[in-house]
Amino acid sequence: MSGVPVNFTLLSEHAYAPSRALEEDTSWDLFAAHAITIPPRQYREIIFDLSIGLPPVDPMVLWSSQIRPKLEKARQGLLVIPATIDRSHEGSISAMAYNMTGYYLNVNKGDAVAELVVMLSPRVDFLEA
Repeated sequence: MSGVPVNFTLLSEHAYAPSRALEEDTSWDLFAAHAITIPPRQYREIIFDLSIGLPPVDPMVLWSSQIRPKLEKARQGLLVIPATIDRSHEGSISAMAYNMTGYYLNVNKGDAVAELVVMLSPRVDFLEA
């Protein structure tokens, strides 16, 4: 089955292509391109070394994507902060992650740490009432 094409570019030899476990999944796993250690109760940026190109703008609808946390990682104490990536974003995408634990957390190169969801939104105009 084919869907709406979303282009991606691997920006380094460390990057991984987005993937999903099942055809029915609505999100695509994003993988850490570099190993990092996150101290207890601290934030760190996780680099994917990946850029995406969302579909063209339509007169009535707009495309965006969201980076979301993975349940398995949250259960381990690693919370990826949700973020929106609009079509106008250029360059590498990354995620901010928070270590909710009292100990150091290691993120290994190639770990699936976040999910990417591509969404269609209606074009809206805010009108003062």
